[in-house]
Amino acid sequence: MDRLTKGGTVISENNKQFWIGKKYDFHYTDVIIILSPKYDMQPDLLAHEFYGNSAYEWLILYYNKISNPWTEFKTGTTIRLPNLNRIK
Repeated sequence: MDRLTKGGTVISENNKQFWIGKKYDFHYTDVIIILSPKYDMQPDLLAHEFYGNSAYEWLILYYNKISNPWTEFKTGTTIRLPNLNRIK
């Protein structure tokens, strides 16, 4: 899955280019969890255990609009995990 081709680029008024990702809406098939201490600041561990590949940590962060896993991916945070078949 190439996340960079799913979105697009935008050029702002000051001529800066930036990437806008594809918008993924929450879905009834999402798995909803509350982060336990085991996953505190470790989206890669959750990705490995849920998807079988730690490379999907970006998806978990992007889908949940988390920009800083060190401050936002903490014990007690509610996280939604999308089904990969729906995202691809």
